[in-house]
Amino acid sequence: FYTPEGLVDYMVSYIRDRFTPQSILEPTAGDGRFVPALREFGADISLAEFQENKAKKLLDSFGMECTVYCCDFIQHSLDTDKTYDLIIGNPPYIAKKNVPEEQCESSEKILKHFNLDKSIFQNLWVSFVLSSLKLLTTNGSIFFVLPFEFLQVQYAEKLRAFLETKFNTIEIITFEERIFEEIEQDICLVYLSNEPQAKA
Repeated sequence: FYTPEGLVDYMVSYIRDRFTPQSILEPTAGDGRFVPALREFGADISLAEFQENKAKKLLDSFGMECTVYCCDFIQHSLDTDKTYDLIIGNPPYIAKKNVPEEQCESSEKILKHFNLDKSIFQNLWVSFVLSSLKLLTTNGSIFFVLPFEFLQVQYAEKLRAFLETKFNTIEIITFEERIFEEIEQDICLVYLSNEPQAKA
């Protein structure tokens, strides 16, 4: 389910008020709906997409201005040394039991990279958060649409504790109304950053 355009605009304006990134990654690019709003930063934009047909459409639409990767983003994060100032998007919410074996293997590798227990990987969005952390510049930011379980379930509690050791600024935005009307999925926005002047 693609991110509503109003939420995309809100997220980009939220970033605009914080800093101006020089390099941006959208790790689940889909139809590229973040690109028009992100153009305003004049940054280098990279898009990652798992499905080949969608990656081809992204290349056709944005190939002149963006770098497009057709890849398993989690494995890609393990294979590259490239880093980004801003990683923004809406990672997939897929329970571990429904994740393809190859992505389970790459997810376990990213957990091992950070010396985290395998029990934390119960949903694919966890792997996207950790893979993004690996590709982040020192003072960079991650801004994701995450399921509300980020604030509720036990494995997410372990992840939150780990993220608190990596970032000096963690902001969570919740909504009274359902953002994705097509599905019964409550979400929150999670902003992770190491800001020079962190709030107490």
